[in-house]
Amino acid sequence: MTYKKGDILALRGAGHPVFYLSPNLGWDDKHNAALGEDSSFRYIAEGFFEAGAELAAACHAGGGKLDFKFYPLLYLYRHGIELGLKQLYRWRCELLGERLEPGKPTGHPYLKLWEAVHPLLEGWVADAQGIAIRRPHYSVQEADALLRDIDALDPGGFSFRYPKSQKGRPLLGSVEAVSVQTVHDALVPLGHTFEAWMAAAQHTVELERFALGERKRRKEPR
Repeated sequence: MTYKKGDILALRGAGHPVFYLSPNLGWDDKHNAALGEDSSFRYIAEGFFEAGAELAAACHAGGGKLDFKFYPLLYLYRHGIELGLKQLYRWRCELLGERLEPGKPTGHPYLKLWEAVHPLLEGWVADAQGIAIRRPHYSVQEADALLRDIDALDPGGFSFRYPKSQKGRPLLGSVEAVSVQTVHDALVPLGHTFEAWMAAAQHTVELERFALGERKRRKEPR
């Protein structure tokens, strides 16, 4: 194949798989326009988690260059966590009636977001028991321990993207070896847990929006 400038965004014709850039269209992965862009963080986060699970499975099966695949593997989960928490925080603010500026929150550190949303997670999951969502693999307490361990390794979102800091120091200088089995067994369930939390939270938000719409409808004059 000969590559020409701009080809990466070109469609190849009927019968070829197509990437639909759903957030740009205001749709979710099922092309449900009613959800709008407020669910975009959720679906992109799930894409990072699913890509991470596939890479973790490849590493677990003994795929080559394991010493280097560790970095993209951890980055996929680290960034999926960040996006997932930003989505949960946006929904938390909506449910609590707190004002959220467009595009917020920003930045890579995620523990403040975690502190804000984790008290509500078990309630959201309990409220969603009647719908078909994947159950969280981790309890909130178990996830808390893992998220804090990941943050300790990469508090600013750079340790899994670069080999050294701007001052030339190894970003993971205290780590010499990591068990592929341990990473696989810890991270894949974490991704599934976030997917369950986000599905439950979105269900709660949709119920609240419906209830709000009904309250407004009842107050309208006939």
